[in-house]
Amino acid sequence: MPAYTSDIQSLFEKLTEAVEIGDCASIASYTHALMGVGRNLGIERLSDIAGQMQYSARENDIEANTLLLKDLTIEIEKVLSVLNRREWIEKAKTA
Repeated sequence: MPAYTSDIQSLFEKLTEAVEIGDCASIASYTHALMGVGRNLGIERLSDIAGQMQYSARENDIEANTLLLKDLTIEIEKVLSVLNRREWIEKAKTA
């Protein structure tokens, strides 16, 4: 698995745990990182959801983050599905 997909998975796992325990500082940190990943890869929806979560974390709004995590989960699954496709990886190597 390419490094970037493992980075996304790792951030998402840490974020999920932070939401579960209500750690707003960690939520803000992990969502900031995921926003950057989304921007670097041109995945606007990922960046948008992560940005909303970061804002909610700064407002100590765990309820909003719990709800937004569901949307982020769907987006992360889509992103990882695309990034793990062999043809995408081969195209990226030649770009």
